[in-house]
Amino acid sequence: MRPFLKSRLRAHVERYSAEVELVAELDAEWTRLAAFLEEYGGLEQAVRRTYLAAADRPEQRSGIFADTLISLRKRLPETDDRTSLS
Repeated sequence: MRPFLKSRLRAHVERYSAEVELVAELDAEWTRLAAFLEEYGGLEQAVRRTYLAAADRPEQRSGIFADTLISLRKRLPETDDRTSLS
């Protein structure tokens, strides 16, 4: 799962970072993502909380959350170590 997340994060960072800042910004984003996931109990819990928050607002409801969760679930390793990014 880590290579998938890192590649998606890199694609995101490349959209707004200058090439000379890319490595530093990617490292900073990776650290922020790890802290966020640790705070929210891992990737699955973070997605679940986001979905539930959106479910409270009908105008925000979308199949994208379910599709994302399914996609991520397929990529998760069959271990209990789902929060570790390092």
